[in-house]
Amino acid sequence: MFPLSYRRSCRLIPHRNGFPKKTEIFFFFRIDDDRVKEFREQLTELVPLITTTNQVKEDRKKIDELKKRRAERKGDTPNLLKMCGVSLSFSHKGLEKVRRVPDMVVK
Repeated sequence: MFPLSYRRSCRLIPHRNGFPKKTEIFFFFRIDDDRVKEFREQLTELVPLITTTNQVKEDRKKIDELKKRRAERKGDTPNLLKMCGVSLSFSHKGLEKVRRVPDMVVK
């Protein structure tokens, strides 16, 4: 989808604040100088998939409810909930590169 090179990284991580997760996958992009405008145009396709804070709160509430039900059943362990979240961040250099295209507005 994106006109650039990337590398992927995956790791198992312990529970902590933020997105509830058992596994997370990182994609690291290098935005080619001659394709910044194309990258920004395609980025608009990703924006609707980004997880909101409210979605994260709802996911955490579902996890808490599952834990309560598990405690009530005294050790009966249900399957993990299936959930997926999308987050997006840029390095300073990447953000400066994306901001250089004045005629493109992300909706």
